[in-house]
Amino acid sequence: KVPNLRRKKNHEQEELNSSPIKKQDHGIPDISPVHLRLINSSPIKRKKSVAFSDDLVSEVPSSPLRPSTPQRSILKTNNLILLNSSPPPTDPNDTRRWTPNHSPSAYGPANPMFWIQGTIIQLAPNSVKLPQLVEGCVSVLVEEDFSKKFEVYATLNNIYKSNPSEVLVKLFTISSTSVHLPQSLKRDPSTNHIINLTYLIKRDILKIEESIFENELEQDKENVSPPRTDPFRIRVINQALKLLNNIMLDPELNNFIPMDEVRWIYKHCASILTKPYISKALVAPYLLIIKDCKFNKKRKKILFESLDIPESLLMSLLNMKSFNSSSIVTEKFLCIRNFVINFPTVMAKNVHHWIGVLILSICNLSCSFYYTKCIGVSINTLLEVSKVFLDNSLVRAAVNQLVESELPEKIKLITSDSPAPIEIYETQDSVKFKKAPAIHYIIGKLEENIMDENYKASMDTWFSITLFLGDNGSLERWMYLSDWLKIPQMCFNTSNLQAKLYALNSWKCLIYSVCHNDLEELKKLVDRPKKAQEAKGSSQNDQGSKSMLNSSFKQKVRLLTHLFSSIESKQPPQTEIMDCLFNLFLSIIYMLLNPCSFRVNVKYLHIYWDKIIQPIIFSFFFKKENDSSNYLQNLGLKILTHLLKPSSMSITERNFNEIRCLNNDPVTLAEINSLPSRWVYTKFDRIFNNIAVVFNLLKLTLDQKVNFFNSFLGSIKGITKKEVKTSELTLDIIDNLPTLLVELFKQEPHSFDLAYRLVIMINDTFDASHLIVDRKDGIYLVILGSCMSTLDITQKKDLLTLITSSLSNKKLISFLIQLTQSEFYSTDMDLIIISFLNNRPIERGQQELLIYGKFCQLEAEGFEPFVKKLIQSVVALLNTEDLRTAFDSLNVEKWSFSVFKYLLLLIQNAPSKTIQSFSKSITEAKLKVATVQLDFVKFLITSNCSYLISVLADPIFELSSAKLFHPIWVSFLESNIENYALLDKLLVKFHDLEDFDVKPFTRNKWDDLPLLKERWLQTNGEL
Repeated sequence: KVPNLRRKKNHEQEELNSSPIKKQDHGIPDISPVHLRLINSSPIKRKKSVAFSDDLVSEVPSSPLRPSTPQRSILKTNNLILLNSSPPPTDPNDTRRWTPNHSPSAYGPANPMFWIQGTIIQLAPNSVKLPQLVEGCVSVLVEEDFSKKFEVYATLNNIYKSNPSEVLVKLFTISSTSVHLPQSLKRDPSTNHIINLTYLIKRDILKIEESIFENELEQDKENVSPPRTDPFRIRVINQALKLLNNIMLDPELNNFIPMDEVRWIYKHCASILTKPYISKALVAPYLLIIKDCKFNKKRKKILFESLDIPESLLMSLLNMKSFNSSSIVTEKFLCIRNFVINFPTVMAKNVHHWIGVLILSICNLSCSFYYTKCIGVSINTLLEVSKVFLDNSLVRAAVNQLVESELPEKIKLITSDSPAPIEIYETQDSVKFKKAPAIHYIIGKLEENIMDENYKASMDTWFSITLFLGDNGSLERWMYLSDWLKIPQMCFNTSNLQAKLYALNSWKCLIYSVCHNDLEELKKLVDRPKKAQEAKGSSQNDQGSKSMLNSSFKQKVRLLTHLFSSIESKQPPQTEIMDCLFNLFLSIIYMLLNPCSFRVNVKYLHIYWDKIIQPIIFSFFFKKENDSSNYLQNLGLKILTHLLKPSSMSITERNFNEIRCLNNDPVTLAEINSLPSRWVYTKFDRIFNNIAVVFNLLKLTLDQKVNFFNSFLGSIKGITKKEVKTSELTLDIIDNLPTLLVELFKQEPHSFDLAYRLVIMINDTFDASHLIVDRKDGIYLVILGSCMSTLDITQKKDLLTLITSSLSNKKLISFLIQLTQSEFYSTDMDLIIISFLNNRPIERGQQELLIYGKFCQLEAEGFEPFVKKLIQSVVALLNTEDLRTAFDSLNVEKWSFSVFKYLLLLIQNAPSKTIQSFSKSITEAKLKVATVQLDFVKFLITSNCSYLISVLADPIFELSSAKLFHPIWVSFLESNIENYALLDKLLVKFHDLEDFDVKPFTRNKWDDLPLLKERWLQTNGEL
């Protein structure tokens, strides 16, 4: 019966159950013709051959295994039954048959006869039998001549692969007291399996390598072809080295390997890799071991405190034999990558040995069959180099020397076994090209990749190399820069959108280089003339320094902004391209607003703003209306709004990282710090330029523009509101705001809600008293003028109430008078103004009285409370001269007729001689106004203004003697019947009228009417 083996995945089963083919221990019976036909019908291709080991022997056991079951073969089960007439073997994976004790004679892993050729023991993860299996494996490996080492090492590798780390630690670090070890291993009673396995692996690989390389020297001398490597021994050493590599890669296990053994392992790997006759199969496991280093920091420091080990590993990698194998080439690239990560000091020290090999090997991949499988790893290696050695002067110098030096005629690359000529285009100038600097070869290969549509690889290579080009702060002066920049330009000019994005994203390296290196040099240029001038106390040579600064800075800025100025298209670019450029611009700002040198950067911020930030915004995001899309304008507005929006610094020294701009993930607005509020405040004129441009963009809504304006106000509010005394700078800002608001409302009137919001924003930023100035285009008037024509009376009142509520009395009356004189003022606003005046106390200053007098010139209803309050306040003045001055300031003669009449009613009976005199004079003046004479006289009579009629009887009577006035005069006389003096004066005049009978008013009291009595007697002769 065939054992029921636990099935594995195909690739795992091939790996675990592959073994050198040896004769069956029990002999092979004669094969019948039927069996022979079955064998010959095998689907296995006959083209492949098998190399058999030199020590292929028949091992006949002294006694058969119980119960005489044959070993399991790697051949298919159905063929096994036909070929072998012996009973099927016991399945070693059936742990039920294992003997619990660990005696070598018991049936279990510790018994050499337990192991069947080609069978790998595969237990379930965390199986209770795992400790017995591990100890058994170690026990049988002790036997130097044990023939099933491949199966044992493969079993141990399977245990490592299928169990978690905590289980492995328990399995491999327990004491090996139960294992029958040679005396040489029993140095310490607590020796664990890790130490033992390290020793055993070392012993086995040395023995196998000795047999492989024993005739190496003789072969070199005799110049004969090397023998074919024994694949059976190679498989054993592969599994042994794989187990060693698994242990070394596990941080929980590698601490148990003695340091001396670790050193030996690395040195031995370096030695073996440089063997001239090493096979591909043997190279792979050694590369795996040197590729990674997972020891903790303490062990790393002890292990590599001397640089000889990593240096020997590097040199062995560079000088090892090459193979036509993409997997080997890939591993070599990965080794360089990990060496850079683990041994940066060594790699920097020896950079001239490997950097050229790496870069030229990557370029040479484009013309080899390795490209598809190896290019990704090779590019990642170069990217890692650029990341680790970003600011390393040694690596930078080596790269610059490489690209500017003449291309070597022959060089040993990662893909070549010996120095070979580098493939170069065959062109008319090929001879000249071969003698040109290596940069031209690199450019040619990158262009070739772009033409082959390998866009990402080309731009990643360009990206990595660019980070090292140029001396610190001088990339813009590099002689090959224009040729070098043609690479991203060529990639961008393709019709492939993804290629365009690759080209744009690669520009991040230039952003980093200019902002990190070049602008640091710029700061030195800025400070140098200042320090020199301070030292000399004069401005000598200052002009020359400024000229040098301007020239140098212009070149740097031109390089930094080149991308934004070079994109020309009649139509706006695709959304993806606009987003990419937006993110690149954010990267620039991210670098410029570096919080690690915040105070220093603020010092130069006006230069960054004027020369970099603002030009990009204006020329790219806000370029001519016909060329700039709505989407692009919105992106530009987002940036400006965020920069001005007051907020805490989202990026601090703790979480800022300059290489963030090189990350694949784009920089976001959330990572950009706002401009310093103090800088925005002091440089408001620069910000106003941007605000004015935004206000004139037709594709942005009014709400968007107001939000942007609000960001500016919010940024400076913290400063303006804290001022004890308003500064001249704040007044300058206020003085320029009306002009800015005119630009905002130039396109269309805005709504009540928007105007209301604007007033709140402005009042919240500035002291309202400074917003009222003696000019026609004050801030409030500009806002009101843009919307009043669209508002109803309620909205007008609400808006005006909001404005006036924050004004003092003096500023209120100034604002109201400006309002009444504005072009948008309408009579329906009279009542609103009067209501404001009614609710405020009266100021008796001359200027205020003049303004009050102007309000009294309005023809409005509901003025009575205000006029009464005004007159009461004035007449309360005790000083006669002050009273006269107050009345003069009011300009009563210009008041509206209705208000004037109300005034007379208030003061006609005042006892003050000054007031009486004042009332007489203004009445006399009003009687001379032809347009109101008759109405005014009628008012005086009907209002019973007895004092004024008495003192101005002649002009009043002259205007009212007509019969039309007789009825009202009769009423007046009747109401003043007891006022004999006034009655006498008036009746004398009426006596002369033919149609007016005065006698009824005398009531025969002639003695009280002397003037009338005299005139009556003259006329009539008797009473």
